[in-house]
Amino acid sequence: MERKYLITAIFSICLIALLTNTIAAQSKTGLKNYKNDKHGFSFSYPADWNEKKLDPAIIIFAAKAEANFEANINVTVVPIDQSMTASKKAFQDAYSANFKNCIIEELSDISIGGQKGRKLVYKWNSEGVGIKQAQYFYTNKDKMYVITCTMPDNKSKKYMRIFDSIISTYKIKATHG
Repeated sequence: MERKYLITAIFSICLIALLTNTIAAQSKTGLKNYKNDKHGFSFSYPADWNEKKLDPAIIIFAAKAEANFEANINVTVVPIDQSMTASKKAFQDAYSANFKNCIIEELSDISIGGQKGRKLVYKWNSEGVGIKQAQYFYTNKDKMYVITCTMPDNKSKKYMRIFDSIISTYKIKATHG
């Protein structure tokens, strides 16, 4: 019984330390808000990230380059496909055709801005560089929104915390029509 309380106490301390570090990191850089009225979504992102435009993405925000790589988050709108129901194997087969040495690490059902969504995490190699991506899918009206977070695999712990923080601020306004 005492061991259970000890484990709970240690877990609580680790969680507080993690949250403190995340809050401290955000307060140092601050956050900016992005809102897209046309597509009905908004989110907060680190203030020191730069906005970029690159079709077909609606918006891209990129961190300062580290080792010639800019971790980034982008949002695209596509026709609804099987991404909301596909199995891990289906993603593995589809993504392996496009990404060298692709490994699907996670596929889970999640909530994004209060709506049903999915999270897919995978890694692959590009010219000898390990890349990790997390994709978040949700539908609104007759479209599917894909939020893609891209980072160097060797910095994924750092950036996944940032991306998870961004996703936690994501808000969706239901569209009608």
